[in-house]
Amino acid sequence: WLIVLMHSPWYNSYNYHYMEGETMRVMYEPWFVMYKVDLVFAGHVHAYERSVRELFNPLPISCATLCG
Repeated sequence: WLIVLMHSPWYNSYNYHYMEGETMRVMYEPWFVMYKVDLVFAGHVHAYERSVRELFNPLPISCATLCG
């Protein structure tokens, strides 16, 4: 398992924190996909949310699209 811990989530539905991690998402999300990160824990937005299994840029994708 490859697990990443970070402070601000890249995806959330809370209006106050909307797009807060966008700069980091654009920069690092391709690495998360390339290195096949299994799980990401983020804090900062003090509410529970979870996303779909595969999310990238910020649309749901299938591994076939990226993993060829």
